[in-house]
Amino acid sequence: MLGAIESHYRRDYIIGKRFGRLTNYLMIDVDKGSPFHPRNGGVEPILEAMESLGLCRFLLIRSSVAEGLHIYFPLAEPVSSWAIACAAHAALSAAGITIAGGICELFPNKKAFNSEHNGHRLPLQDGSFILDNDIRCISSSKTDFLRQWQLCAAPQGDKQLTE
Repeated sequence: MLGAIESHYRRDYIIGKRFGRLTNYLMIDVDKGSPFHPRNGGVEPILEAMESLGLCRFLLIRSSVAEGLHIYFPLAEPVSSWAIACAAHAALSAAGITIAGGICELFPNKKAFNSEHNGHRLPLQDGSFILDNDIRCISSSKTDFLRQWQLCAAPQGDKQLTE
């Protein structure tokens, strides 16, 4: 499986992922035209809302040549995809953040019964880079991504998140 994925990366195929019952991360998609993109105001309200859930460590990724952002919140242990989607949706809504395509999208998302969670593009494909806190491209290395992922996945506010 990993060999096939790596082969697709080398051939510049677009590879995506949908969520199952459990997930080991939450990802928030912020498009370039969103009021929460750094060019238009900033991601701070989103980060503050996630911090209220105990999610304080994240990776910033430029998602593609379109220059949107993917904000990944890796988790130390798998959690219910539905539960984390509901918790994140509630925290963002309470902060006054509109959850909609082009503005702020959640992955996994809240979904209708008997439907699939929305899928998203995997990181570090064509035009995708790891970003620093000043939104500068610092790497497109999968090794760097995995190293940062592991640092971020160390137990976040697990007690807060569980509650």
